[in-house]
Amino acid sequence: MEFAPVLVDGGILNLDPALAALWWADCAGSVVVQLADPETVVGLDEYAPEQKQAELITLTLVRFKGASVTWPADWKWSVEVRGGSIGSDNPFAAASADVQIHVFTIMRVPDRGVLAFIAGRRFA
Repeated sequence: MEFAPVLVDGGILNLDPALAALWWADCAGSVVVQLADPETVVGLDEYAPEQKQAELITLTLVRFKGASVTWPADWKWSVEVRGGSIGSDNPFAAASADVQIHVFTIMRVPDRGVLAFIAGRRFA
């Protein structure tokens, strides 16, 4: 696995599984997360109806106080995120502490969409 360090100070963070599976982003201000389109899978059965492969990304996100992240609207989040039971750690709320470090697991599954959850919260 590769590790792709990224410094984001506003703007767009484009996660591309073809470049790396592990991502790190320091976020100040407003950041928009995107997932690059999948590449064609090489070496699968040419007679298969569709060539499909799941993609998995781990994103360590450092949000400085006030930093906000806009996630793609079509991603499916785990129940604790949707239900808001994680309070100020919610990835949809602006960071309330000086620095919040969270780890996200993001999986694109063909015909199922993108599934996301918080793998770890409030690292110090």
